[in-house]
Amino acid sequence: MSRIQLNEQLYILIKRRISNKEYPSGTQLPPEVKFARQLKVSRNTLRSVMRRLEEEQLVVRIPSKGTFVMPYWEGEQQYDKRFLVLCQRDTNYYYPCHYILPGMAREAAVRGCKLEICDLSLLSSYTPAELHDFLSSTHISGIIIIASNFVPGDRLIELINTQKIPVCQVHGRPEDYNFTNWALLYCNTRGGWMEALRYLASQGHQQVVVTNFQNPIGEVRRYPREDFFNLLKELSLDNSGHLLVDFPPYDHDALKARLLTIFSRSRKRPTAVLCFSDHQAPVVYDVLKTLNLNIPQDVAVMGFCGIPDSKYMHPALSTVDLNYQSLGAKAIDIMLEADNWYPQQRPLIEHEFTLLERASTSRQ
Repeated sequence: MSRIQLNEQLYILIKRRISNKEYPSGTQLPPEVKFARQLKVSRNTLRSVMRRLEEEQLVVRIPSKGTFVMPYWEGEQQYDKRFLVLCQRDTNYYYPCHYILPGMAREAAVRGCKLEICDLSLLSSYTPAELHDFLSSTHISGIIIIASNFVPGDRLIELINTQKIPVCQVHGRPEDYNFTNWALLYCNTRGGWMEALRYLASQGHQQVVVTNFQNPIGEVRRYPREDFFNLLKELSLDNSGHLLVDFPPYDHDALKARLLTIFSRSRKRPTAVLCFSDHQAPVVYDVLKTLNLNIPQDVAVMGFCGIPDSKYMHPALSTVDLNYQSLGAKAIDIMLEADNWYPQQRPLIEHEFTLLERASTSRQ
């Protein structure tokens, strides 16, 4: 049986046990090691399935306490607040919503409010009247949007703004605040990117490969191209441009080919790689292994964004953690305070990052 099939079978099994109340609402599930032994699966398999169940709000993990079946799984109990969460949930694992939602769901469970999660694309067919009827019938108190890259005049913005209801955009761009008419909770991406480069420079690296998703305006993690190269110069890093690896989003084969070319042909071998996202780190690890280069002795590797799996890579990946789960929790806090700010004083809140130094860059 393939790993994917095993994961799916385990997911269906646990979900069925929750549905038929074999695991009743509010039940604390066994610790991971014990639970995996009971189910006769590996801890990695169980961990993967539990992440999926948490994203679907069937279970909630509470730090220092354990994993619980969501308290609002059964019945139509009453809630003071119900929030509609709009996101690109059916997209690939790169999208931040997959890492923001668990923290949001956990905070909602603790604070006693209900989340209704819907893919953004499903609203495209709604008229303002139809959306009003849906929000009224489900007793929605406010809307949380986990998305970015809106433009002025976007139909979705206009549709939502007809509803006269508090809205908070999570993980948007600061400039979105100027035209959406929503509260905004955003990550300090530029500051985190600068901190990652500054950290590598402080470690003595000058030849740093930087991977970057190709985009129409040529930005590098929200830095205009010229500003990015000026930043490299300020930090005494090579800013000639040949170490910047632009590649099509999610195309790991293209990234691998570019990295092999750079490490094979550079007169000065790079001593560090800064990844656009933690998701690219396994590709970097594979390339360096192919070239018989050790991490971090020969080449340091730095991630960005802080996905939970980064600490399980070997060696553990240093990264700039954008603190996605606490970002989700903060969104709930903002919405529960909506009576204090809507509609006159929309919050504009910058969410801070944390630089995590681990084995992939440590020189000890």
